[in-house]
Amino acid sequence: MVRNNGFNPRWDKTMQFTVTCPQLAVIMFRVLDDISAAKDETVAQYCLPVRCLETGYRMVELRDMRGERLGPTGLFVHIAIDKPHHLMVF
Repeated sequence: MVRNNGFNPRWDKTMQFTVTCPQLAVIMFRVLDDISAAKDETVAQYCLPVRCLETGYRMVELRDMRGERLGPTGLFVHIAIDKPHHLMVF
């Protein structure tokens, strides 16, 4: 993560998951605020069923804790599924 880059943050991280039951699995994207008084407070999130993921570059829209859209915000991610039930998020 690049610190103090609130308008265009970068994580440069790859996460890999082995999904044993894709029909029930959900991936949650969360944005945390580590500067606020409430350490690691969730400021935005989006949950997506794994079965709905498609490979390639995707824009994940962000929502507040009430589930309402947060304007034109989102996460630009790259999804790769290299074999059945093996998911990578870049």
